[in-house]
Amino acid sequence: MSQTLRASGVGASRCFTVSNAIDIHQPLPDRAAVRQRLNLPADAFICGTIGSLIPRKSNQDVLQELSYFKQACPEANWKIIVVGDVPEAAALRQQAAKDAILDRVIFTGFQNNALDYLAAFDVFILASHSEGLPRVVLEAMLVNTAVARSRVVGIEELISHRGINQP
Repeated sequence: MSQTLRASGVGASRCFTVSNAIDIHQPLPDRAAVRQRLNLPADAFICGTIGSLIPRKSNQDVLQELSYFKQACPEANWKIIVVGDVPEAAALRQQAAKDAILDRVIFTGFQNNALDYLAAFDVFILASHSEGLPRVVLEAMLVNTAVARSRVVGIEELISHRGINQP
């Protein structure tokens, strides 16, 4: 990022690193223990999303795709956990009911323990149309949870899959 800014004419003295404030030395939650505490099926594939339930986060698209997946693979054993609250919470619940996946969706509302939920997920989904620097992606990486993401600025800079994002 610093090189890009300097190449654009920003003086080197104005480019510096700001820590992300994630304590990488903190005790991390145990996936199995968290799943048990949250009463999640041990044999289910758990995906999830964490954040404000606003249109820009595209949670409605995630639910729609999971509805298609359920139709294509009705025997698959999966759940999605949606951590977050207003303003789109009610609309997302209605969509899940309409798409016949409400039995697969767990809406938690706002939670303070994002690391616990991230540790419980097999994959964290961030399908945003735009982002800044999403801290939650860094937290998912910290607890070794896979990240499925949209290809937008802010997320793309954090994740590279076997060189796919390399020029």
